Amino acid sequence: EGLAPLRRAAWRGTIELVALPDAPAADSGGRGPAADARRAVILAPEGRRLEYPVAALRATGWEVEILPRDQPLRGAPRLLVIGGSMTILRDSPEFAAVRAGATILFDGRVGARIQGEPMWDGFLAADSIAGTLRFADGPRLAGAAGRAVRPVPGKATVLAAWDDGEPAAVAWHEGRGCVVYLATQVDAGEMVLDPAYPRVLDRLAHGCSSPDGHGGDDAPLDAGARAVLAGAGARTVAAGAARAGGGVALGRWMMAAALLVALAETFLAYGRKKPA
Repeated sequence: EGLAPLRRAAWRGTIELVALPDAPAADSGGRGPAADARRAVILAPEGRRLEYPVAALRATGWEVEILPRDQPLRGAPRLLVIGGSMTILRDSPEFAAVRAGATILFDGRVGARIQGEPMWDGFLAADSIAGTLRFADGPRLAGAAGRAVRPVPGKATVLAAWDDGEPAAVAWHEGRGCVVYLATQVDAGEMVLDPAYPRVLDRLAHGCSSPDGHGGDDAPLDAGARAVLAGAGARTVAAGAARAGGGVALGRWMMAAALLVALAETFLAYGRKKPA
């Protein structure tokens, strides 16, 4: 209860709140970024269906479209999954989408990269087990097959590691978007049967930020958050003030009991004294 006066005594400054317009609703009818916020496009060579990534992304709420490599990219997807040995040119619509805010996900397939950027090459045998991918913010995925052994670019952040600590997934910002490399094939091995597979793909799809929005997203605060900061919105209740049943604080009873015990002991001690 004394924290608020202490805070005011230590810092009497103010915070300026700049009112920015609220972001449009995700179900708006426009074709802006909000309309494509959960749209994923898988660029796959002819003959590859990538059923497991498609099913996993759809299970976590993504609208998925498989697009042959020779077809032009339409709209502004939030996620691009490169399902083959493709080099994304810097003057391509795919690279423009990343610069505008999309996440592009490359797996460890040989030759998959952005023009001029390093790629993760070098696989073990196709049926080898590379181990478990462990993410710092929670998910873990066992049973990946194959393993890329390329050094991590200096500008990259490690998203996941193998059991031995070697990087298994890295990411870095590209414009407003994110480039993600996974050091194994996204649809190979036993990991596609792991219950964590959809959640891990969703984590990779969010790239440089966590799925819960606490990983560096710089979107403006909405009206509710601004109201809380301005003191006009819902107030949080201090942990010490929330008491089930509305009873009296236990600490007061304990203090009163201790005081009564002390008085009783003093009275009894004086009562046992005999005159000399």
